[in-house]
Amino acid sequence: MACKFVVDEDLPDAVAVTLVRMGYWAKHVRQVGLSGASDQEVFNYAQSCEAVLVTADKGFSDIRHFSIKRHYGIIVLRLKKRNRDSILRRLQEVISQLRRQGTNLVGRVVIISDTKFRIR
Repeated sequence: MACKFVVDEDLPDAVAVTLVRMGYWAKHVRQVGLSGASDQEVFNYAQSCEAVLVTADKGFSDIRHFSIKRHYGIIVLRLKKRNRDSILRRLQEVISQLRRQGTNLVGRVVIISDTKFRIR
């Protein structure tokens, strides 16, 4: 599993902080001056860092725009409760499970819901 993450602006800064505490390299787009940037600019930044993009923007799950095998991985959070604690808890659960399984996220899109996740 990739050890780098870029967190989109639709998620709290605490997501990047939590990923760093879990032992990963992580940057929130606000940290790197990409607040208000287009989806394509955020995606390009994540790719330049060889990082998985973490977002709640459903547009990133559209493989017509972000083709399989052309990225370092995308995680899309689709939670009913989008408060900080719910986001952090669910992301930690899934990242830990993916790490235990040795999942390679390159070219994959992970869709995380409240009760399950799927990998495309």
